[in-house]
Order: sequence, then C-alpha cells, then structure tokens
Amino acid sequence: MNISCYFKRCFMAVLTIAVCATASTESYAQSLSNRDLRNIDELANKLIGYTEELHDEFHHHFERVRHAEKLDSDVTRLEEIAKELHAFSHDAPSAEATMKRLRADANELLQLSWQIERTVALAESWVRTSDERRGIAHMRDVSRDVVRTVFRIDDYLPVDTDVIDGQLARLENTVKVLHDEFHEHLEGYEVSRHLDEDLESLEKSVEHMHDLAHNKHWENVDLPHIVHDIHDVKDATQHIEELFVRQARIGVRTRDFVGIEHSRDAISDVLASIRLLEHMIEKANPRGHTTFHRRVHRDVHDRYRAHRVDPYHDDHRSYDPERYRYGYDSHRARYPRH
Repeated sequence: MNISCYFKRCFMAVLTIAVCATASTESYAQSLSNRDLRNIDELANKLIGYTEELHDEFHHHFERVRHAEKLDSDVTRLEEIAKELHAFSHDAPSAEATMKRLRADANELLQLSWQIERTVALAESWVRTSDERRGIAHMRDVSRDVVRTVFRIDDYLPVDTDVIDGQLARLENTVKVLHDEFHEHLEGYEVSRHLDEDLESLEKSVEHMHDLAHNKHWENVDLPHIVHDIHDVKDATQHIEELFVRQARIGVRTRDFVGIEHSRDAISDVLASIRLLEHMIEKANPRGHTTFHRRVHRDVHDRYRAHRVDPYHDDHRSYDPERYRYGYDSHRARYPRH
C-alpha cells in the first residue's frame, strides 16, 4: 500500500468517526422556509430547460449512436422528476413530509445527473462528423450544468439517514443485471473467465454490504466497515470495466457488441449508486461536504479515468476497426479517460 493510499484510508476512518458522532442529530424534522422552496422551484425549472436542451441535441445527432438508449432513458426520467419537483415545490407546505419528498427526488436527480454525464462521455467515442462533435460538446457542457444545478438543490436538504440500506439494495440489483448481461453476451471470450470471477466476487461484496446495513438506521450501521467496502467495490467495478474495454479492443462477435454497451451502461448505474453513498457520508461531515461537492467543476473524464495500457504489450501490427470506436489510440497506447 503506497503512502497516499494509507493516508486516504486514515482520513476516511477519521471521517466516519465524525459521521457517527453527528449523523444521529440529522432529522427530516428540519423545515424549509418559503423562500427556500421558491429557490428549489426555480432550480427545478432550470433543470427542465437543461433536459430539453439535452433531448434536442440527442434527437438531432445521437439516436443511433452507442449508448443512445441509455442516454434517452435517463434524460427522459430526469425531465419527468424535474417537472414533478417544479410542480410540487411551487405550493408545497413547510413540513416534514415535504422534506422527505424533496430528499427522495434530489437523490434520484443526483444519480441520474451522474449517469447522464458519464453516458455523454461514453457516447463521445462514437461520434464521427464535425457537427456531431459540436453536438456532443454542447451535451457535455449541459450535463455539467445539470450536475451543478442538482447539487444546488441538494444544498437545501439534510443528510438522508435512510440512504444506505436503500442504495445498497439498488446496488445489489444493478450488479446482478451486470452479471446477467455478461452471461447473455460475453461468455467464451479471452477475458471471460476473469470477468466471471470478478463479477461473482463483486456480487458477494455488495450482498455483504447490504447485509451489514439492512433494516438499520444510520447510527446503527458500521460506517467504517461500509466506507472501506465502498472503496473496494468502486475499485473492483472500475477494474471490471477495464476488462470489458479490453475485450472490445480484442474483438467480439457483432451480435455480442450490445453486451459490452449494456454492461458499461450498467456500470454507470453502479458508479452512480456508489457516488450517492459517498456523497451522503461526506455531506454528514460539514467540512468534507463543502470541498467534495464543489469538485463537480472538474472534468468528468478525470473522475472516470481508466488505467493506461502498457505500450510494449500493445500489438501495433494488426488493425482493429473497433479500437477507434472505443477511443483507443494505438499511437499513444492508452485507453481514453472516462
């Protein structure tokens, strides 16, 4: 374990102690002023405008691009929630039930905004024309505006002290979908045995985390254990994605290519659930939360960066037409940052 990793683990341990000390005081009983509700209403209205922009660009350029189905689904859902939030917050009373409803909507908006941001980055590898590149650049900018706006809504709301059990159940289902996608499309390839073993291990890890948190309130959860497992699950998920990309570079049957596309879409959902858990844990610590969520200004590529490929083991003699489609540049011998 290197020094930076060691200090990171130590920091997270200290953070979870602070979380345990403060989380029990968080409550949905906190109320919002009428002015707060008006501000949330205005932000929800902005989100509706952003989703309309995303949809217009999507239908103009990207209906047949890889990951288009996922992008369309998530943008549509985000627009639906934003409209419902706009209608609700406009006349909502300042009550505990209002806070619960807003918190649930904000959680969903956070996950969808991260998924959309990442899917736009994945789709970028498939654009070809200069018009499409301009369109994807606009979608990338708008997707960042979506993330920033959702965080502004989240700033008005308390920590969701019920988030861990629910999110781990969602994470468990998403990992099972990812594993099922593998068995449907990607058995019998060069990395298949490695993938299957890693997916089984990931599934067990998530089930273990869910067992730790099931039917437990925030202050009764072993947070240091959960934080440690979250980091392990995220690392494992990113490694699994590297295996999917490696197999795409080696090559798969045309009918199985959809398996890689859908698998990376499922990974987007896994990473979004992990991010929401991380966000709530850091939000419970006021110092850590401020610096954490301001990182949305950082390029999405920095957050979803893959490991570099060893140029001495890259085969420059054979041409693989799918390399460019997955953003692989044989001259620089590296995977794309996503």
